[in-house]
Amino acid sequence: MNDQLNDTLQDIKMITGVENVVLVQRDGLPVASAGVWFSKDEVFAVASSTCAIFGVARLIHGNFNYLLMESDTSKVFLASLPNDANYFLTITTAPRVNLAALFIEMRANLSQIS
Repeated sequence: MNDQLNDTLQDIKMITGVENVVLVQRDGLPVASAGVWFSKDEVFAVASSTCAIFGVARLIHGNFNYLLMESDTSKVFLASLPNDANYFLTITTAPRVNLAALFIEMRANLSQIS
């Protein structure tokens, strides 16, 4: 795995409130991850389930920049890579994450991954 990719995922993980980051291929396989609590099985489960959600959203809405799911206990943020529709990031956060700060920080990191 590319060291620069790992460093970028760690940078995203360091954003206040971010708990886990998984780079996912369009087919649902995880490419890389960084986080605080995901086991290998959890990474694969998150990658495959978010891939299904991502695929349905893309089918219904066409191209989109991101998808946000919220609950009382966490938020899940899915973002396409700007230059490669075959990959996206799945980011889990604490429930009170500052989304504006997350979006600002993510802009540069998404470009680095692409």
